[in-house]
Parts: sequence; C-alpha cells; structure tokens
Amino acid sequence: NVQVIIDVRKTLDRMSNRRYAEVLDMLMLRGVSPEEAARLLGVTVANLYNIKRRAINQFISCFE
Repeated sequence: NVQVIIDVRKTLDRMSNRRYAEVLDMLMLRGVSPEEAARLLGVTVANLYNIKRRAINQFISCFE
C-alpha cells in the first residue's frame, strides 16, 4: 500500500538517528540484502542486526 510506505517514510524522517533510519529504509523499504547493507555501511552483518534492533526500538518510540 502506497500510503503505508509514505507514512513509514515520514516516521523515518522524524527519527533522531539518521543511521537507524537509513538501515530501516534499506532493509525494509528498498529490499537491500543484509549483506549488501552491511557492506555499504562498513559493518558486519551481525552488527547490522544490532543496529536494526535499536532502529526498530527508536522507530516504535516515535509513536509514544
């Protein structure tokens, strides 16, 4: 649904940590593989998943 994607992007824009927003955008909206995202960010895949977990928590906090 296009409206859902637009709403998610607006929330990503409100996130204080731009790296977190970028990780969620790459993995959830653009469909970048975890391996490719990790390479682009210069981190390990394991670290990428740690960043993703923290990013999701920050994303959720945007609604509190």
